[in-house]
Amino acid sequence: MIRKTLSEIQKQDVDALVSAKTAERRTLEYKEFLNINSDDEKREFLYDVTSFANAVGGDLIFGIRDQRGPDGRPTGVPESANGLSNPAGLSTEIMRLENILLSSVAPRISGVQFQEVSGFALGPVLIVRIPKSWVAPR
Repeated sequence: MIRKTLSEIQKQDVDALVSAKTAERRTLEYKEFLNINSDDEKREFLYDVTSFANAVGGDLIFGIRDQRGPDGRPTGVPESANGLSNPAGLSTEIMRLENILLSSVAPRISGVQFQEVSGFALGPVLIVRIPKSWVAPR
């Protein structure tokens, strides 16, 4: 989790994660793309969000590419922050993500926040901040 209030996070904070090679951990996860269309992709998104909520909370950051291991799989270490293409549709995607959470997680996770951080090559980075939940969502 980036140790700032969500509204204070700027491009240089995201760039610092990449420069320092800050690996994914219990409170931080990177996604290169915001592709949540298939049932499997929705399940993975819901799993990530509920895992953070059931632990101590965390930041899910879309628009950051992981380094790849010898097998071609992501390592959890950021390689670059290029952002997400189609920034005009990002507000629509945020509403869709909110609806997925509202319709799929019980009990509801109160206080999930979304923040766009601009200034990247392809468009903004999207940070989803998930608070710790005291009522174990599933």
